[in-house]
Amino acid sequence: MRLIDFPIPQDLQAWIERISLLELGAGEVMPVFAGARVHLGFVLSGSVSFGVPQQFWQAEEAVCWGAVAGGSAVEAGPQGARGALLKLAGGVAPAVLGCSAEACAGQVLALQAFWPHWRPAPVQDFSGQLEHVWSQLRQAISCRAAAAWSPRLCAQAMASFDVLPVEGVADSLGVSRATLERQIRRNFGLTPKQLSRIQRFYRALAALNRLDAAALAVEAGYYDQSHMIAEFNELAGQTPARLLQMAANDADLLRLYGANAVAVGRHSGR
Repeated sequence: MRLIDFPIPQDLQAWIERISLLELGAGEVMPVFAGARVHLGFVLSGSVSFGVPQQFWQAEEAVCWGAVAGGSAVEAGPQGARGALLKLAGGVAPAVLGCSAEACAGQVLALQAFWPHWRPAPVQDFSGQLEHVWSQLRQAISCRAAAAWSPRLCAQAMASFDVLPVEGVADSLGVSRATLERQIRRNFGLTPKQLSRIQRFYRALAALNRLDAAALAVEAGYYDQSHMIAEFNELAGQTPARLLQMAANDADLLRLYGANAVAVGRHSGR
């Protein structure tokens, strides 16, 4: 797997966590984890399949997918695959797609189902594809952004759940608990407790390659190692040790989900 990140236009930086050129060799696999994010995929060449039961999409197709509890994978076809991989920021899916990340969970969906205005790019080079995606993304946001929580509030809520109980998060945002729960459900498709759980998982991923299992469990806020292993199995379909082994063989694995960019902090445990 080869992952090359590209700069995001300034006006879209709050909406997008990453845009990358992704290259997979023949039969190579890219894991898909559970998480409060949606990915958009734009295949430039080759073909890929997704999950079980397998769903296939070919060159020139644009698709999106959400989280997969227990983990899944995108697998390149016999000729390999090359394309653009765009990761939306947490909570912005309603403004970009008209539905929460959880509504896309466990499935691959044609992007045109959410973007009726979408048309395949007239060019097959990566830079030309990017300019086309930026244009289409701006058009989608302009139609829905006013009806959703801003990316800033979504990001603030996600960061706060790492260190505060629900009441504390509501206070930090200046809203009631009921409003917070309603907005988290609306923007993420999750309860505050579920979102906090996912944040803890990604915080553990960020520290996976620098701490031993016991220290990692404490750092991320799990009750103990058994609790952490059970959560990893449920959310990623792998134990921490297995993920670390996979990452040792593929340097881009943890970077793929922005794990190394997640701020590591101590969880309140509440």
